Amino acid sequence: MKLMLVDDHPLFLEGLQYLLETHGISVAGVANNGGEALLKARIIRPDIILMDINMPVCGGLDALQLIKAEMPEIKIIMLTIADDAEDLLQAVKYGASGYLLKSINANELIDALNDIEKGYTNLSPDFAARLFNEYEREDTAFPPFRQTHSPSGSWRY
Repeated sequence: MKLMLVDDHPLFLEGLQYLLETHGISVAGVANNGGEALLKARIIRPDIILMDINMPVCGGLDALQLIKAEMPEIKIIMLTIADDAEDLLQAVKYGASGYLLKSINANELIDALNDIEKGYTNLSPDFAARLFNEYEREDTAFPPFRQTHSPSGSWRY
């Protein structure tokens, strides 16, 4: 798995990189905002990008949309403190492969990365319920996901 991390907080970024590498996951690159993520993704061509939503210069949702438009094969997981239904809905509409809160533990994050590498969309149970509710509220056709339960307790689609 070729992984890139994107977050505007250096201490969090360094800690996350260390955590992942101690679990045997190599980090191919890091970026501090969405604009930098787009530029580095063009060079690194990661399999997966783990990206924050709220960042200066270019936020995660904007970067998600730009990266997916240019490099649709890259899987992007939003990792955020933002427990916001609108952000979740936008992320899924723009092609995110996962939406996780920074409050998850290391094992849940590793499981989510492995799920996404296998082609699943990974959402916590609360986010999955919110997503279904948002699609119903907007009277929008829900994407055709296959639902299974992952070992970490989240739902894979």
